[in-house]
Amino acid sequence: MTYKDYLSCNYPDSICFRPTTPNEVVLTAKSFKIRNNYGFDEISTTLMKSVITLISYPLSKIMNLSLSIGIVPGNMKIAKVIPLFESDDHQLYTNYRPVSIIPSLIFRNQLFTETENFEHKSIWF
Repeated sequence: MTYKDYLSCNYPDSICFRPTTPNEVVLTAKSFKIRNNYGFDEISTTLMKSVITLISYPLSKIMNLSLSIGIVPGNMKIAKVIPLFESDDHQLYTNYRPVSIIPSLIFRNQLFTETENFEHKSIWF
């Protein structure tokens, strides 16, 4: 007996991620603001956007494989946290908030889009 024996029915209220296409990866990456900051991988948004059409296919494969087996590659989980000044006195640490720069931003945005699409299709009581 396998898990498929338990999933023989169609469950309209369950979430299921459809595969991400290379074109969706390109569109997501091109929507990012151009900034010179970078994460631990030292890849800036500017560099990433300039090569996105070349790397969109392998990125979509990694994202789809990650979703299908339920494992996110370790390097995609590492964030560089920087303090972002908000207002008032620069000397007070309470006037800063932490911002995480993650290499998996495209992946996160694709998951967000899929989850948002699911919420719009579902009826919540």
